[in-house]
Amino acid sequence: MTNIIIFEKRKHRHLTPRWLFAVGIFLILFAPASWCQAKINFDGVDDDSWLDFTWTEPENADNALAYYNIYLSIDGTEFSHYDTVYTNTYSVPGVSGHRYKMKVAGVNQYGEEGSHSPESDEILCLPAGSDEIPPQYIDQLAAEESGGAVLLSWPAVTLDSLGLAENLSHYNIYRNEIPLFWPDVTDFIHGVQTTSYLDENSDIGSVDRHSFYLVTAVDLMGNESDISNRVGEYDYTIIPQISGYHMVSLILDDGQIIKAKDLGQDIPNCTAVKEWDPQIQGFASRAFKIDDTWYGETDLQLGYPYYVFVEASPQNVWTMVGGVPADPIFTLYAPGGNGYNTITLPLSNTLTLAKELGQSIPHCTAVKMWDPQTQAYSSIAFKVSGTWYGEAAIRRGQPYFVNVTQDGVWPGGKIVLSDKQGFRKRGQN
Repeated sequence: MTNIIIFEKRKHRHLTPRWLFAVGIFLILFAPASWCQAKINFDGVDDDSWLDFTWTEPENADNALAYYNIYLSIDGTEFSHYDTVYTNTYSVPGVSGHRYKMKVAGVNQYGEEGSHSPESDEILCLPAGSDEIPPQYIDQLAAEESGGAVLLSWPAVTLDSLGLAENLSHYNIYRNEIPLFWPDVTDFIHGVQTTSYLDENSDIGSVDRHSFYLVTAVDLMGNESDISNRVGEYDYTIIPQISGYHMVSLILDDGQIIKAKDLGQDIPNCTAVKEWDPQIQGFASRAFKIDDTWYGETDLQLGYPYYVFVEASPQNVWTMVGGVPADPIFTLYAPGGNGYNTITLPLSNTLTLAKELGQSIPHCTAVKMWDPQTQAYSSIAFKVSGTWYGEAAIRRGQPYFVNVTQDGVWPGGKIVLSDKQGFRKRGQN
């Protein structure tokens, strides 16, 4: 473990340490274990600083103990003999900006050295205001729905970005409706000292707005960590009192919806899950329910669209809560020179109009959207003589039906590593 000492600057006086550390040094040769303590002092005259180590004089040494050998490890180097002292204290000068570990060995009147004490904890000495090392970022932020709210949880941060022990102050919670937002003061919603937070003001239940979250760690010096992985909530419309197919996308990773039957079980009153197969230009059954038992072991792909049959019910929204995964890449097929494919507008995408979506897809000629009320596709954009038409609004996370005239790939704006893709509880890459 590395302790951090921040020392203040005053002239012509020694300062009381901000923290006093027991560094765990024992004298083995002459006595039972005894503690050594380290404290920081500062002299403003020569602009120097030093660590004072003290340890307990061995109880049964009598005249056998002549002096002590001091061994230091500085900035991670091997221990080496640093000095010899005749008292049970030692001061290390010029410590500012360095890391220290210490061991002590007693030497008897014949010059025979006893066993070395265990090494002390490492101590990092920094002038006041100079600690600019932020805490480690959170890479396992998780989210789940809890009573109509979003419950965030994460492991405690105990180290800084260098892997040294951290003195943490609190965690900052940020929320924005844009999935790949970079936080500023307008996104800050709360600071907590615990490793969980229940957001009762999320956008759960709204199909027009969604909530996405980041959490950072802040140390006692005010240094803020890099952003966490991204999590959020997303809602899809379920037309109430109508039995029929709805089109949804597995846009978030909750760690639970892995198989086709998992998706069916998660949507109330759902009885079947299908997927469009562009190679045969037809639907493929992926899961179904018989007598309250679900069948369907097909693995689902994050970010991909699926058709779900929902019996008439009062429900009008299906909510997903989980991590933001990397954008999917869609392989598009045009059997015989023409074919429809299902895609999802990725969470990282910034397109706003249907015609822009069509323009972004190689060899695309038309964009459609599933209408659960009519149980049919409605055209929202098309290309005529090289010109695109279609002013309908499109939204991130929504599934669409696109026609292409050649096979191809639509990347959709891959999320880069620095964007901290969602924490995958399922343990997949």
